[in-house]
Amino acid sequence: MKTQLPLFLFVSFCFLFISILITQGCSAGGGAGAGDAAAGGSGGPAPIVVAKSTDGSSGAVSIDATISVIFSTAMDATTITTSTFAVGAVSGTVAYNSSTKTATFTPSSPLANGATYTATLTAGVKEAAGTAIANIFTWTFTTVQIVAGPLGPTTLVGGAIQGNSLNPVPGIVTLFAGYSAGSGATDGPAASATFNYPYGTTTDGTNLYVADGSSHSIRKIVIAT
Repeated sequence: MKTQLPLFLFVSFCFLFISILITQGCSAGGGAGAGDAAAGGSGGPAPIVVAKSTDGSSGAVSIDATISVIFSTAMDATTITTSTFAVGAVSGTVAYNSSTKTATFTPSSPLANGATYTATLTAGVKEAAGTAIANIFTWTFTTVQIVAGPLGPTTLVGGAIQGNSLNPVPGIVTLFAGYSAGSGATDGPAASATFNYPYGTTTDGTNLYVADGSSHSIRKIVIAT
């Protein structure tokens, strides 16, 4: 006996079969596309600088300072060189610390006192997986001499009358006047005179004037003798 399906069942079956074929085709195509995208990826998100050691807005930095930056992720050390991390036209060396994610520029010699410098990181700097920093990173800072001795050329400071320069030698301290074994307010030759809590000096180029605190007096020292 021959049995015939109703027309509406036959049409429904055809639509179902076509839908299955289309779904399988789309799934296969999507898989290939995802594979191509993954193969073309160059790494993670673009790294950024999260901190820097020098900032002109927060005050001047020492002429002996190194200039460093901390990155948001581990970097490829081979991409951090004097070509990609520069401080103006200053010569120096660059190093990268992988444990702290810090790159440091060390000048070959002290920077100029009171000068403004521009530090620059170029897009050639890359993270470990190969993604470069998004944009050139740059900032400026100023310098100051934070060392013992006079700033710049030797000059006198303080006092109403300025005389000849004293020419002190930085880093060397010697006894000029005063008796180191006792205190007081005794006048006399420089080596035997006594002071009691001297805390401020000025000069007119010929004499030194010392504010001797606990003696409540201003002591005068003749520089020549």
